[in-house]
This record gives sequence, structure tokens and C-alpha cells, in this order.
Amino acid sequence: MRRLVLTFGMLTTLGLTACDLEPPQEVTLRVDHFREPCPDGQPGYCLRVVDSDPPGITHARDIAGFEHQWGTEYELRALVAPAAGEIPSFDLVEVVTEDLVDATARFEIDLPPEFVERVDSSTFELVGQTRARCATPEVCDAVVDALYEDTPVSLELSHDPAAVGSFVAHAAALRQQ
Repeated sequence: MRRLVLTFGMLTTLGLTACDLEPPQEVTLRVDHFREPCPDGQPGYCLRVVDSDPPGITHARDIAGFEHQWGTEYELRALVAPAAGEIPSFDLVEVVTEDLVDATARFEIDLPPEFVERVDSSTFELVGQTRARCATPEVCDAVVDALYEDTPVSLELSHDPAAVGSFVAHAAALRQQ
């Protein structure tokens, strides 16, 4: 009898706890063509969400079942699980659209020094992600200066049509903290 009461008590407790959990919510996300450092200060790059329904989602560390390609913008449907942290977790439901961006279109990104690594005199790496080719020697000099001074760098980039998934750096400047 005691076992029966204990079993019933545990099942009741588990049932009440399961009722308290919110079910995953389906959301629509527009994901940008490049990743950027995660806003929560954790290492690594996050997907940049430029629009969401419901509004308010700005980043995703990853989306389970989805493989992001640099240079492609996406509209996705995903399930978002409630999260205690700043960046929720997602599971892909469907890729609604995917569009390549114009390789000549330029965009800006600010990177802390730990996200950039010099490769040689004409290229640098966005650590753990991809490479960027400097359009001029002055651009690479500015990146090296930022690394030397341990200062964030603002970059103006475009996608490199000659090497899919990499960039051309058109400008670089030390960013004042």
C-alpha cells in the first residue's frame, strides 16, 4: 500500500510539474546573411534575426535542423522553447524562403579582437567562421592595429563572389570603447 501511495504521489507531482511547462511556440524569423558576435557575451557567433513574429527576437545561437550559409537571407518557421537566458533555443519547422544577397552589397560589423585573427598580409579570419580578403593593404593594416591594441574593429564587408562563404573587407577602423 505504501508503494502505491508513493507511486501515485510521484506521478501526481510529475504531472503537475509537466503542466507548468510552457509548450514550444511557433515563430517566424527573418535571418540575415551573416552572423555576428552573440550579444550575451558568450563566445561564438549568433544568427542575426532582422525580424520576427512575434517581435523581439534579435539573435539565435543556432536553430536545430538548420544550416546557415553566409551570403543567404532566410525566412524560417521555427519552434522556440522558453529560455531563462537572453538567447532562446529553436527547432526548425520549415525554410520558407532563402535568397542570395547581392555580392556587391556592403554591410558593417563590429568585432572584438578575440573574433579576428590575422592570417597573412592580405587576409584575416573571422575566428571559427570564414576568411576576409582585404581590398587594400590599408584595410589589413587597420585590422592588425586593432589586434595589436586589443581594440574592437569596425569592418565594412561584402561577400566575395570569387570564394563563396568568405568576404572582401573594404574598410576597417578601430572602434573606441
